[in-house]
Amino acid sequence: MGSILAGIDVDPTQGRILLEANFGLIQQDDGGYAWSCHEVLTRSGSIATPLYARGPDGTLLSVVTELQGRSEDVSLYVSVDAGCSWADVDFGGTLATELAWVGDTALVGADDGRIFRSEDSGETWTATDLALSHAVRAFSVQAGVVYTVELVGFRAHVHKSEDGGLSWESVEVGVGLWRNDGLEAVRVAGVVNGELLLMIDALGGDTLVRAPPREAAIAVLEVGGDLVDAHLDADGVLWVLEDGRSLHRSE
Repeated sequence: MGSILAGIDVDPTQGRILLEANFGLIQQDDGGYAWSCHEVLTRSGSIATPLYARGPDGTLLSVVTELQGRSEDVSLYVSVDAGCSWADVDFGGTLATELAWVGDTALVGADDGRIFRSEDSGETWTATDLALSHAVRAFSVQAGVVYTVELVGFRAHVHKSEDGGLSWESVEVGVGLWRNDGLEAVRVAGVVNGELLLMIDALGGDTLVRAPPREAAIAVLEVGGDLVDAHLDADGVLWVLEDGRSLHRSE
């Protein structure tokens, strides 16, 4: 595709696959992939990859981390014309780091650990009750439930919300998810029969694991490179993005 891929999502309105790249947004169309109409969000010379999320009404939100966006001190943008043009968004936080849609509600995570929500397609925002001890790095929405993971020491704590981020509760996960060899990130990739699928990003190699409650985690996929992203779609098919260029799917 001639661009570095950094994320994969399933469009909740049409079931299409969306690929995030360092230039813009690639979307599935009639079995193939094509660039969407796109106004560049990053500043000249930046290699940052924007994050994108599409709401049920077609509204697109985008986060450009590390202040590499086209506008100084702006990290969140909104588009109502399929990405052809974008407007700056003041969501009330410092630096936006993650975003997701849960039904008609948009969620944005910030670098100070706070999570904000909007029920009017990004026009107004309010802070939720959950505040992590570090920057919010990953949301995962599964069947209307949103998950995020907090790393405390070498342990992963999963939080979930069933009401669009209004309230949150901790989720007990299987033992064996903590390591002392450079655990960098953990995120929820899906939920299968009540078990969480977690992406484990560690210096020793990336792993996708099943995490039954109160039982040992089970590795289901190990990659020699970088396990960039994974997403379980409504049909139970797992899409995995490796090394920013290889896209895999389960059968």
